[in-house]
Amino acid sequence: MIVKPFKRTYRPNKHHSSGYEGHSLYAVDGQRYIDSFKIIQKDLINLFDFVYPCDDNQSTYSIRIQDIYVRACIEVEANLYAILKENVYQKKEKGFWNIADFFKVNKTHFLSQYTVTIPHWDGKNKTIRPFANWIDSHTLDWFKAYHGIKHDKYVTFRNANLLNTVTAVTANLVLLSSQFNILELTSGWQIYISDDSRTKLGLGGYFSVTFPEFAEDDMYNFDWDIIKNESEPFQNLCF
Repeated sequence: MIVKPFKRTYRPNKHHSSGYEGHSLYAVDGQRYIDSFKIIQKDLINLFDFVYPCDDNQSTYSIRIQDIYVRACIEVEANLYAILKENVYQKKEKGFWNIADFFKVNKTHFLSQYTVTIPHWDGKNKTIRPFANWIDSHTLDWFKAYHGIKHDKYVTFRNANLLNTVTAVTANLVLLSSQFNILELTSGWQIYISDDSRTKLGLGGYFSVTFPEFAEDDMYNFDWDIIKNESEPFQNLCF
């Protein structure tokens, strides 16, 4: 039974009480991460005016597509890093955090179980699971391709294609959903609550997100109105 929310970690609450996502200790500058995603999403939607979203165009690449792709992957890294850092993750070995460290977030946030539906996409990739490979592997092909572009973007330019870009953008949305549900955090930290169904219109109002089917033991069980005034109403994840 989870009687206090984890930092930067959304779970359904058996008490049906919410509001913890807007607390100043829950996430550092949470709205900025959401705002960055919404700008990237807007640019992707504008791109669809020129490159139709369909399987036939999934290998299309360009400098404009590359720009959106790289920015989306940067936000993916930033969110994974923030989840680890704000939950005081300690790496056993010395060195920078890498994909092996980021992979640990899948266990706590169930990223591989999230599905995103792309409006107006024509073809089998209309529904996508950006972290599906994390079910049994540490590798994400679209994320690996991004690192190749960072180090030698002209040789790997073709990897900045439409499918990798859409996957990276939806991965960003999955990460935000796993932290903030579908809640818009305003400058005043007001929260707008939608329904409790598993499939919801995601942040930014474009993609649809299907959330995991959480087991009872993985759900929260607290009354936020009771614990919100405690000196430490949150707990850290154990990775």
